[in-house]
Amino acid sequence: MASSALPIGYTHRPASRADVDALAALWRRCDESLGVQPEPAGSFLGWILQVPFVQHGRDTVVIERDDIAVGLGMAMRDPASVASAMHWFGVVDPAHRGRTLGSWLVAWAHGVVERRASEHPFVVRTMFPAVDDDAHKLFGASGYEQVRVSWDMAIELTGAAPPADPPKGVRVRAFETGRDEHTLWEVEESAFDGHFGFAPSPYESFAAEWYESDDWDPSRALLAEVDGAIVGELAWVDATPDGYVASLGVLREHRRHGIATALLETAFAHIAAAGFERATLSVDTGNATGAVQLYRAVGMQPIRESHVFQRTGE
Repeated sequence: MASSALPIGYTHRPASRADVDALAALWRRCDESLGVQPEPAGSFLGWILQVPFVQHGRDTVVIERDDIAVGLGMAMRDPASVASAMHWFGVVDPAHRGRTLGSWLVAWAHGVVERRASEHPFVVRTMFPAVDDDAHKLFGASGYEQVRVSWDMAIELTGAAPPADPPKGVRVRAFETGRDEHTLWEVEESAFDGHFGFAPSPYESFAAEWYESDDWDPSRALLAEVDGAIVGELAWVDATPDGYVASLGVLREHRRHGIATALLETAFAHIAAAGFERATLSVDTGNATGAVQLYRAVGMQPIRESHVFQRTGE
């Protein structure tokens, strides 16, 4: 556990929503030091810090030196999603590496696991840029092993062609408040069943993460209909400077008929119309549904590679 003291001159405390800008700047410094495409972390961090099941005093920590954030740890797990993993991440300012802060964050995260022992058993995972050699060594020595590779992919939208008509018999329409809340959840749950890392989540958790979020905008959600039934969904968010496709799913029996392409192309048009010059998303490169090939086919290219590590024995 993180009971050992930080090096002299460093302090720690829980994160708060007032920290988002400073933590996003810290994250960017870390990415730039590794020479990787910087992630637009501000919207992601802001979202985590308002999710109801993230308890700031238990699940977040900010390391400071002279009142400046130089380290960050965050852990996420919804106990209502019984089969879900605990995902956590940590970053250390490049100017403060080599001072055991990374090891302290690993011990902190394992302390969170112990404090959540009543929720066991659950898997513990983390993710970091593929080029971060120090992180590979740290997590390898801390009882983790690599289990997956993830890509961030992007498409430049300036001058992009308008979306083609959807396949015959398919209608892509906007999300309707008061009508589609349960439907979006049901389609996503079914579409992602069997994917790596997927765990069923109750509607109440989904609603808290999506509809009760400050940045929820129903105009950024799309549904695909066939014969009046919803068979696909897509939702994107403002991840300034990008529009980020946070969810895209098509029911198994309706895949490989152009529905995901129609949803993506429609979303790209909406993202461009909202003033974003680029659309991004993340994908598990081991996805067995052909997702990587789909994204390449619509013009997306990898811009960042991350490695997913899992704590062994869990």
